[in-house]
Amino acid sequence: MKNNHFIVAILLLFCIVSCKSTSTKDSGVSQKSTLIFKAMQEDVSVNIYKPIDDTYNSSHISDKLNIKLGKSINYDLVVNNYAFILCEFSKGKRRVLLVEPGDRIEISCDPQKITISGNNAEGNNFLNEISIGDYINLIKQHITKVPIDYDDIYYCFQQEMILPYKDALKKMEASGSITSSFSTSLAKNFYFGCYGALLLIYSQVLIYNQPDYLIKNFKLSDEDVQNMLQQMDDLYNSSSAMNNDIQKMANNVLLDVYYAMKYKYMDGAAKKRLIAGYDEDLGYSYLLLAPDSLQLKYYGQALLNSLQDKDPGLNYEKRLAYLSSRFPDSEYVAIMKKKIQQLSAIKK
Repeated sequence: MKNNHFIVAILLLFCIVSCKSTSTKDSGVSQKSTLIFKAMQEDVSVNIYKPIDDTYNSSHISDKLNIKLGKSINYDLVVNNYAFILCEFSKGKRRVLLVEPGDRIEISCDPQKITISGNNAEGNNFLNEISIGDYINLIKQHITKVPIDYDDIYYCFQQEMILPYKDALKKMEASGSITSSFSTSLAKNFYFGCYGALLLIYSQVLIYNQPDYLIKNFKLSDEDVQNMLQQMDDLYNSSSAMNNDIQKMANNVLLDVYYAMKYKYMDGAAKKRLIAGYDEDLGYSYLLLAPDSLQLKYYGQALLNSLQDKDPGLNYEKRLAYLSSRFPDSEYVAIMKKKIQQLSAIKK
């Protein structure tokens, strides 16, 4: 198969966008940035999800703002290099903002529309126009038979996904509407989203083996399964140079499926070595395959979500004890300790 060459080509194209000279904002120095929320036609509430331990956060509300009609609220936050911030508005609207140090971004809210202006506004609006779900559906159209034609999939990945996005970023950067560093971060976020879409589809095929959403009578042989696992390995390994950025990305939420599939198909001896000394009652054994930063993110988010759902069947204290032993100084641990104390107080 030639698909490995397609992976290399994709990464080269991606690096054209990502590996550019950085601006002074990308200096590693933390600076204050300001989000300015304005209520245009009625009162508005905004839930803000700031990064936790420098990882993208979509599980824990950091702050809640209540903005009166005709008023505005300045929300300051400290940003190191860049951060993706999820904002959840009343009426169910959501926006993700890519924020750089020193930015001032205005968000005007009305019932029908959220308008973003200020630094890199065109890029932030563009960020919220792209749906990874659309690309998932696009890729599915190329998985219609077995054995799967991976060259066709990666050609689609390159020509119909990566190239148009790269061209759009180049135009915005050339016009001066976005900075070079913003373009780099947005390109990485998009790449990981597309990459996660591929991993998700492959994992669904492996889990269900005969997924009706793809095609009737779709059945993988043992060889097909091994080929697909190899594709997932190639995708994962091809992005290893950018792994330090994965946890910061808004589009990294699908990466854990890779570890879940690796764990599912590990032989018994290797699996036993991996989980030696690990309490399987904690769950998420597959996350032991992930680097520490992603173990913290995925395990922390899973525990936060279960705490918010108030699942009575889970031993929160036991899970928190494990996370505390691994990452005693993490923000996730501090947040979860506070939430567990609040739950205990309610029960009393």
